Amino acid sequence: MKKCILLISENGPDRVGGIERHCFNIMEMFESGEEVEIKSVSKSDIRHSYWNFIGKTVFSFSDLKNAISNSRCDVVHVHGFASVVAVQSLIAARKLKKKLIFTAHYHPFETLDNPRAGKIFFYLLLKPLLKSISMILTINNQDTEFFKKYNQHVRMIPHWINIPFSKGMQRRTENMILFVGRADANKGIDHLYSIPEGKYEIHCVTGSHISRKDFVVHSSITDQELHLLYERASLVVVPSRYEAFSYVALESLAHGTPIVISRNVQIKDYVDGCRGISTFTYGDYKAFNTAIENTINAAVDTEAVAAVFDKSIIRSKLLNIYLEA
Repeated sequence: MKKCILLISENGPDRVGGIERHCFNIMEMFESGEEVEIKSVSKSDIRHSYWNFIGKTVFSFSDLKNAISNSRCDVVHVHGFASVVAVQSLIAARKLKKKLIFTAHYHPFETLDNPRAGKIFFYLLLKPLLKSISMILTINNQDTEFFKKYNQHVRMIPHWINIPFSKGMQRRTENMILFVGRADANKGIDHLYSIPEGKYEIHCVTGSHISRKDFVVHSSITDQELHLLYERASLVVVPSRYEAFSYVALESLAHGTPIVISRNVQIKDYVDGCRGISTFTYGDYKAFNTAIENTINAAVDTEAVAAVFDKSIIRSKLLNIYLEA
């Protein structure tokens, strides 16, 4: 009999947002339903409210418990770290005696908007629940070491994407730099503002306000339009304060486009030493601009990157975890 896996996250599976994208990719990966059946529950399925005094979404616990029970799932796979919904889901699943898998999408406390509140939340609410989890899935070296302190059943598996890797060089706009994401402090938009005006053709895919008039802004574009921008760009920059992984970096490399990322962008754990990738210390504008000069138009070893993020291998690993649970 097939196992049923229930994914629970605050927001539903979608192509937008890191956690949402990851859940979407899991469902797509197992959509054939041959070995396991994947279902999902999110705030679109559960009564919920937003508690302003803590700045968090809270589910109706009775509705959440009923949803888990009615799903007839064998395994509950919870997603979220600084999330009340994640804590509620772990408690509800444990009360129903369901096997638990947890993907935290962890961010170090100092990278959160309120580090002190993040620590209190983790040690008071989340940490006591970790020992009852069958398997904790991590996505980089930092979160792997963190969670091993609280549960020895930790497995590190990278994210993946559902597009083929480029073969051969694309025709690119020689001086074009691409930024994809929110134009806020966490994403390091201030680093782009440090680039001398007129030196490069800078394109930003964002729904946020951009202060520089010389930047080309793309908003509400299709996936196909985004792929074309990746193919045209001579460099993609990800100057974030922290990224647990970075789909943007992986998509860039899949298109054969070189990247400059801050050392806090944790996809570096998988691609260290690959051609076409440069890192810099977050906040060091001079090092950022030097990395751009040294990396723009560089060749990317797409075969080496594709081997690391081989979807069939990742699927096999995740399937084994679901079946073992």
